[in-house]
Amino acid sequence: MSKAKQLRDRMAERGLVHIMATHSPLSAVLAEEAGFDGLWTSGFELSALYGLPDMSLISMTQHLDMLRAIAGRSSLPIVADIDTGYGNAINVIHAIAE
Repeated sequence: MSKAKQLRDRMAERGLVHIMATHSPLSAVLAEEAGFDGLWTSGFELSALYGLPDMSLISMTQHLDMLRAIAGRSSLPIVADIDTGYGNAINVIHAIAE
């Protein structure tokens, strides 16, 4: 079963899923240990890790490299909000609902 389907099934069962924003493999591991249903990696979280005010100041490669590292440390589904700083938690709701 795909990880996207896992989230949709959980949402259908409970009406709500709990997703934690993560920006590193360590935060992903901690979110999984805390019992969250999935992970959300956003441009904001990643730009904060690099100490930058906006995601548009780093490359897409850096974001994808971090996503790969997070996916390698956690078995939770990941919602990757890859944009240039204009996303928010509403993107997670739309991604799971579709």
